[in-house]
Amino acid sequence: MQLLLKKVVLVDDVFTSGATMLDAARALKSAGVEKVYGLVLAIGA
Repeated sequence: MQLLLKKVVLVDDVFTSGATMLDAARALKSAGVEKVYGLVLAIGA
C-alpha cells in the first residue's frame, strides 16, 4: 500500500520501550510517508 501523506503524527498514550512507536513509524515510512513525528502523553516505567 502506498500512502499519499507527506507528514504523520503518531499519538501514543503511554511510552514504555518505544517498540510500538518505532514499528509504526517504520511501517509508515516504508509506505511512503516522508516525515513521522511522535507525540506521547505519558512515560511508563
